[in-house]
Amino acid sequence: RFQFQIIIKIFQNLNLLEWKFQKIPWRYWEKKSNLLLLAKYISKKHNFRNIRDWYKLTWQILVNDGSHQLVKIYPDGISFLKKIYPNYDWQPWFFDRITGRIWRTKKFQLKYLNWFAKKKKIKKANDWYKIELFDLKNLYARSLTRYHKTVYRIAKIHYPKFKFLAW
Repeated sequence: RFQFQIIIKIFQNLNLLEWKFQKIPWRYWEKKSNLLLLAKYISKKHNFRNIRDWYKLTWQILVNDGSHQLVKIYPDGISFLKKIYPNYDWQPWFFDRITGRIWRTKKFQLKYLNWFAKKKKIKKANDWYKIELFDLKNLYARSLTRYHKTVYRIAKIHYPKFKFLAW
């Protein structure tokens, strides 16, 4: 047994958190049961009552409520949450902050644009003519609009073979 477990047992009334001790077992955060303990603690402390509340999870919460060791393995909320709730379809753009680099990847842009198209009922390429940059910014794509600057360029990602007229 680890020393912290003995201390926790002796001082049960203090509600000590095992991951807050300076030395925790090697690979501690690789065990899902430990991640679930932390998730339970975070949900109670930050009043996360449903799955959508978890989109408020930040790197700072992971560091403050977890540890620096934890964020070396799970550097952002989504990687942590995918480990805990692997069956939930996490949408990275719902988080307040995601790494801007992810918006540069075509695969991610396309995933977002497919979601956006469904949300805005875009069924064919011509439907993009009704979209404005504001629509994209309003639905979590500020970074995408910074990279591509125009709806025309963004629509070309979604429908690469369509001959859009520049508008």
